[in-house]
Amino acid sequence: MARVLVIDDEVQIRSSLKSALERRSHECVTAENLEQGRQFYKAGFDIIFLDVLLPDGNGVQLLTKILSENPNQLIVMISGHADITTAINAIKIGAYDFIEKPLSLDRVLITIENAMQKENLVTENKRLTTMVYGSFIGESPNILKLKTDIAKSAPRTTRFLISGENGTGKELVAHMTHSHSQFSSGP
Repeated sequence: MARVLVIDDEVQIRSSLKSALERRSHECVTAENLEQGRQFYKAGFDIIFLDVLLPDGNGVQLLTKILSENPNQLIVMISGHADITTAINAIKIGAYDFIEKPLSLDRVLITIENAMQKENLVTENKRLTTMVYGSFIGESPNILKLKTDIAKSAPRTTRFLISGENGTGKELVAHMTHSHSQFSSGP
């Protein structure tokens, strides 16, 4: 299941989330302030729940710091005192979601589930992209145009003539075209 970090100054929230998440087989670590949160977040959590207002600072600043180091980190901002402007700002910075206190356990669990599904989809997309384009290296404008042309043309049911000098990647283009076509599940 998910590895979760909860950074919140309220003991009740930390303890209730920790016990509820652990009952559902999630691993949960808690921190009561920004200082502890800074120490823990680098340990590789799937999702971080971060309070906006903490005794030793503003959670939005930590959000910015974490995302500058790891732009893919999923962070859910939580607050009982924030206004809509704070929520919008946090989302613009890169927060995955914003939940108002009092926290609904169902909302927290759904957020974790959705976040994990998103991560799985991103991972699968990267894997499939690597499968399709993995051996097709290069980022020059011509290569990028070729990849785009293949993606646009392959779904059509027309036939293609691929020509070029020996060693220029004709077979690779043929495989990529086939994998993008409606016939990709066949021979």
